[in-house]
Amino acid sequence: MNFQNVVGLDINQVKRDLSFSVNLESVHTEQDDRISKNAVTRFTSEGKKVLGLVSPKRQIILYSEMMDWVVGELDHVGIEYKLKESTLLKKTDNLFQQYLFNSPITNPDGLEISPMIILKGSHVAVPMKIDIGTYRFVCSNGALVGNTIKSISLKANDLDGLMRRSLRDEISAGIDSMRKISARYTELAGEDMIEYMMKLFNSPFVPVALKKSMMEFWTADGTLSKLTNKIVKNSDFVTLKLEDNILTNLEKESILEVSAKKSAWNLYNDTTDVATHTSRNELTRNHFYNVISTVFAA
Repeated sequence: MNFQNVVGLDINQVKRDLSFSVNLESVHTEQDDRISKNAVTRFTSEGKKVLGLVSPKRQIILYSEMMDWVVGELDHVGIEYKLKESTLLKKTDNLFQQYLFNSPITNPDGLEISPMIILKGSHVAVPMKIDIGTYRFVCSNGALVGNTIKSISLKANDLDGLMRRSLRDEISAGIDSMRKISARYTELAGEDMIEYMMKLFNSPFVPVALKKSMMEFWTADGTLSKLTNKIVKNSDFVTLKLEDNILTNLEKESILEVSAKKSAWNLYNDTTDVATHTSRNELTRNHFYNVISTVFAA
């Protein structure tokens, strides 16, 4: 699997699908007193949907217009790209898109890897954010690694100049940094996994769901061996300690043994793979990517 084999979405059709109108409505209490918020609403086949409350000064840019602008910027970057994914989150109608670029990245395993852009849009939260990372075709997952991640964010008060602002230089610089990420991949291939595994387990910013998924994955593939049938509780993770290849909890009970070691690069591949395939939705998946990025930072 590589860039040429990816079937890209029809960009014009996606734009048409995102051309629905969004309205701002005054909000009143039971006493009919207006409150200092407007409701963002849209009409669907199931009736009117309230997306959230925003400041009365909030401007709304339709996703189709946002996409027109972003695609125009990408066209000027001069690298062939494809829109691989475009979805709306069910509750909020927040936009999630994934673009891949035809610019291979070298890595220790010779895997097919491409620069990737994740575009997020919202009518009630941050209007637009772009995260630039990498995408591995072999396991269909995207990843954002360490201090090489590039993010571009537009706030609500930036919207007046949105259509006049150019991001093509920032996007080009971000893609260039992703091309250079092979140096970080090579570093990880030469490092031991232990520091990163313990950072993932012990760090409070890593979601417990991801910690548990990784523990199950590494137990299943033989990296870790269970020494007890006791269930590892949420609070156990931040107190896990490793000594003589044995993981112990706060009560100094032996929980797991490190029975096989791998490189930090392979550990990184494991975590991004699991994050991709265990995420409940696109928002969770992107959050996992950013967390893993922090864990494996240089």
